[in-house]
Amino acid sequence: MNRFACSLLALAFAPAPSFAQAQTAAPSTSPVADALRQSLARNSKNMTAAAEAMPPEKFSFKPTASQNSYGHLSVHIAESNFRFCSAVSGVAAPEQPKLTEADAKDKLVAAVANPLLDLARSARDATQALFVP
Repeated sequence: MNRFACSLLALAFAPAPSFAQAQTAAPSTSPVADALRQSLARNSKNMTAAAEAMPPEKFSFKPTASQNSYGHLSVHIAESNFRFCSAVSGVAAPEQPKLTEADAKDKLVAAVANPLLDLARSARDATQALFVP
């Protein structure tokens, strides 16, 4: 019984040091900005990797005749990211070259990655200006 009580006591206090360590980190002054930066990093990596992984001949692939091609979706993502990044950073969007779903893979991959990289460079200033009281 004594061994059982000692084991139970040891287990009760085992998480205490790790819990105390978790609380020592300084709280963020802008959790919304932090979440936006984390989301940006994750989405930038995933969307760029997906576009790079698709073989060039498959950019015209459509699951069915009535659905959009992969190239069309890449154009849509690039243009949406460009507008979003411009709005979040507060910087007027410069003229962007016109993209079509028939463009070369390299051009579409660069277009998908570029606005996200631009926002990543200015995300700290832009999001802190928007979300820090």
